[in-house]
Amino acid sequence: MWYHGTVFSNWDSFCKNGILVDYNKDTSDALDFGYGFYLTLNQERAEHFITSMMKNSNFYSENEKPMILGFELKPLDWFRGEEYQTKIFDKFDDEFAEFVFENRIKNVMGNNQHHYDAIYGVMSDAVPMLLIQEYKMKNKTKEQVLESLKKSTSMKQISLHNQKLCDTIILKEAYFIDMDTNQRKELDINEYSKQRIH
Repeated sequence: MWYHGTVFSNWDSFCKNGILVDYNKDTSDALDFGYGFYLTLNQERAEHFITSMMKNSNFYSENEKPMILGFELKPLDWFRGEEYQTKIFDKFDDEFAEFVFENRIKNVMGNNQHHYDAIYGVMSDAVPMLLIQEYKMKNKTKEQVLESLKKSTSMKQISLHNQKLCDTIILKEAYFIDMDTNQRKELDINEYSKQRIH
């Protein structure tokens, strides 16, 4: 199982359109690996990501709720085979830091997106958005930002950048979280499955 954190107001769109690989194209430079669909193996990490973002941003409102989607996918074949272009960043090294830096500086509105269909990799423990802002304000050098991006965490993520891959993953679980009680409220995944049949 792989998990994606989002907001409940997106549920109807997911049910109607499925997973759209370019739904976040407008904010591609705010993402480590460019626009695409991001998932993590860690359910708690997905919950923490979306609840923290909602508490600390304009996403928070009385009517909005954090939502978690759980998908079944077996990405090993994608990385082993020759059909897809894939990349693995398994270390917090110079290559990883450079890739994240270049994407967040140059990939504006998806205009400089890489060619990979799927990327599996580590997640920086740094806060890339703040680091890039410091760089743009000339408060940090590129070298300082790259070094900070290499701060490690145990978390891993996969990002899908090909619509065909997004169409193959299977939704197995969906729920929203009540921000007041922290309780999970299950959603009917049949609503999602119905539109996938047509």
